[in-house]
Amino acid sequence: MEFLPADPDKIRKLLEGRESVLEERLKEDERYYASKTCPECNASCFAVLDEKQPFTSGRLTPKCLLHCTSCKTIFEPDTGVIVKTGEAYRPVPTATDIFVRND
Repeated sequence: MEFLPADPDKIRKLLEGRESVLEERLKEDERYYASKTCPECNASCFAVLDEKQPFTSGRLTPKCLLHCTSCKTIFEPDTGVIVKTGEAYRPVPTATDIFVRND
């Protein structure tokens, strides 16, 4: 089955005079993302489309991941799960790291 792209002019004509249901939702998403801070350093973040899973069921707008402007951590805004640790990450030393002698 072949899908052909729709003519943009015909789409605009069909949508003329109708209320946009997405504009308000996109503004809500922007406010929500702006209210989030980095879980690692508490700095501000910016939203980027989640390329691996841009759409999920029950959601009208694309899903985004947040990127920290300071330490570059990437995390999921709804759950706080860190997808990629940023530059500020420093692993916690283990007992073997502390007690190893180098003499």
